This record gives sequence, C-alpha cells and structure tokens, in this order.
Amino acid sequence: MLGFFKKLLALCDMLQPPKPAHAKPCEFCGGAKCIGACGLIGDAGRSRDFCGRLVPGDGHEGCFACDDGLRLRFKLDSRVGRHLASACPEGARCRITVTASEGVITAFISAERLEPAASSPG
Repeated sequence: MLGFFKKLLALCDMLQPPKPAHAKPCEFCGGAKCIGACGLIGDAGRSRDFCGRLVPGDGHEGCFACDDGLRLRFKLDSRVGRHLASACPEGARCRITVTASEGVITAFISAERLEPAASSPG
C-alpha cells in the first residue's frame, strides 16, 4: 500500500525533486566551472585565456602547455599554428586567447608575451 501512495505522489509531482549530484572534485579547480586540465568539457566554441609555453611537438602537430597542466594541440601548418608560432616563440611564456574543443585549438584570437625577450649578452 505504501508503494502505491509513493507512486501516486510521484505522478502528482508532490515529492521533492532529488538533490543534484555534487561536482566531481578536480585537483586543479575543485570542480567549480572546471576549464583547466579537466579538458574544456562544455566550453566548445567559447574563447578562453590560457597561460603557458609552446613546446616542441612532432612534425605535424604543435602543443601549447598551460601552467595548470592542460595541453592544447594544433596543426603546425594551419592558420592557428602559423599565428601561434609568430606571436609566441617556442619556450617563451605567453597568454593566449583561443577557442578550443576537447584539447584542440580551433581558432586563434590573440597572444601576449608575459616574459621579456632574452637580451643578447653585450
């Protein structure tokens, strides 16, 4: 009989809705609006700022290593690759604004060098 009343209340929407599940903890951001090393899930198509360095990649693909551990990939011979290479030399720490989807940079917006260029000994 109790089961019947529970079903009846559920049909009438009189039971309280279940509480939402807690966010999965993340070692980088604690799970709140995670955009770090967790992989940009749900942020496809939105521009984001990242700080890090261009690191050597294989012959066809480059990599931007972010300070929080995330690695963003891009094709070296693409428009994105050419813009990144010209704005942020390999090894220099930069802040880039890009759109990314699942760890792949899809569009380059801007880049700013955060470290001054090494001066030549003179």
